[in-house]
Amino acid sequence: MQRQQETAGPPGRREAGAAADGGADTDIGVGVGAGVGAGAHVDLDRLNHQSFRWLVLLMVLNFSTFTGTRVVLALAGLQVSGSTFVVGVILSLYSLLPALLSVPIGKQIDRIGMRMPMLAGCALMTIGAIAPFIAWHVATMGVTAVCVGLGFLLFTLCVQKAAGELGDDERRKVHFSQLALGFSISGFIGPTITGLLIDHTGYRPTFLWLALMPLVCWLVLLRFDFARRLPHRPPPPPAPSARHSVWDLLAHPELKRLYVAVVMVSSAWDIHQFLVPLYGATIGLSASQIGFILGAFSVATFLIRLALPRLARRLSEWPLILTAMVTAAVVYAIYPFLPGYEAMMAMSFVLGLGLGLSQPLVLTVLHRVTPPGRVGEAGGLRMMLINITQTGLPTAFGAISGALGMAPLFCGMAVVIAGGAAYAGRPRRDGES
Repeated sequence: MQRQQETAGPPGRREAGAAADGGADTDIGVGVGAGVGAGAHVDLDRLNHQSFRWLVLLMVLNFSTFTGTRVVLALAGLQVSGSTFVVGVILSLYSLLPALLSVPIGKQIDRIGMRMPMLAGCALMTIGAIAPFIAWHVATMGVTAVCVGLGFLLFTLCVQKAAGELGDDERRKVHFSQLALGFSISGFIGPTITGLLIDHTGYRPTFLWLALMPLVCWLVLLRFDFARRLPHRPPPPPAPSARHSVWDLLAHPELKRLYVAVVMVSSAWDIHQFLVPLYGATIGLSASQIGFILGAFSVATFLIRLALPRLARRLSEWPLILTAMVTAAVVYAIYPFLPGYEAMMAMSFVLGLGLGLSQPLVLTVLHRVTPPGRVGEAGGLRMMLINITQTGLPTAFGAISGALGMAPLFCGMAVVIAGGAAYAGRPRRDGES
């Protein structure tokens, strides 16, 4: 807070009155300075709230492009290549560089701040989304996956770090709930709009439309006053005797259990986004129908996250996280035995209710138990583990589906998720937090 006060100075105090009248809502380049006593706290809290609302809005746009390009790449890649294996390879490229770079990028964000990573992320997403519109080839679809995947990693690590740093513990819970709702909204917008665009304009123009959203985010961030709204506070350099490896985080018992849950829930989430377009195409569904099935998943995540604050007041995080994992295992086990558009819509909705619980709770636990000064690094490790599964599973599942069909994939995921739930939910040992 002290650094923010020093940065804002006297002009910030004059701006505080305008902000109180709502003026700061109309200009993202204007910040609210910190005054004295109670007024300083009110102004700073207002500034944090306004800043994070802007970040959530930008995240909605970027995640809409991320989810939208995954849908159009799955369908366009299948049309161009005729191979589910090739589609799996393309979609795995979303996670290839994030799997390798998540931890180093998290450390860099801790060190240099959020401005440059967020701008670079939006630029990469714009380039990636527009590439197939410029050159229609399966290779450029691979470029799209690489650029959009890496760009979204840069952006989302910054937003998650901001959610944990803007405000106290109570405000942090609110921020993660708002962020989760934003993901749900964009998870509906992206696939639904993409399916409609494909049916009405074709694959190639759809990429152009999807490129506009990260471009808008990039232009907005150019005017975003990072010095006031997201002031950078680099962590102090550790003493030579205190230097650590990222893998030290796994020595923390609760973090280890949390990372297992992260991998299982993320796998269930992303494999659903991968399998539904392929499975829907094999049973003759249109792109719009596939988009609405994925949209039903996002509507369910939105609804359950609206109810999450009440649930969280009655239950701790872990019972809810384990409920999400068990729900996913059950849905995957019965999914292939209920064919048809209406049944897929219902299963997608139920799966969304389960998995929608997980993300804000996981992030809340992560920020609570991570050692000080290592939040970006811990978030990077989380993203690395997620992206390792996202890199390997689509390729493997694409090859298996070509040989065995879709049913073994759904059942296999059910077994894996159930095993992960059994490990994460095992009784805690003495000394575990």
